[in-house]
Amino acid sequence: MNQLVVLTKTDQANGFRLAGIRAVGVDNSESAAKLINSWLVNKEEILLALDDHLFSNLDQNLINRIYHSDELLLVTIPDGPASAAEEQRKKQIFEMIRHATGTQINFKGEKNAAT
Repeated sequence: MNQLVVLTKTDQANGFRLAGIRAVGVDNSESAAKLINSWLVNKEEILLALDDHLFSNLDQNLINRIYHSDELLLVTIPDGPASAAEEQRKKQIFEMIRHATGTQINFKGEKNAAT
């Protein structure tokens, strides 16, 4: 792959750019599809990190073309709030680490580690 490109919502693109990553912001799946089509037609070698919401709204034929492309590789970026099950799993992992170390550790993102 020659380049990593993040294709995400317009309001999130600058965050990726600040990290030094080439990011393209789009407002809808149709705009994303046009960009992806142009990359496929031009046979650009890209590792594409695509926002999951945009991916889920792409046409199945385009998704199949992406999967069959030798030049474009795809990974999706999860979006949206974490589900309750994910939060419970994180809490369980944090508790196992506390138990194993015997230390009360506060992990980044925890709302109330004491309970």
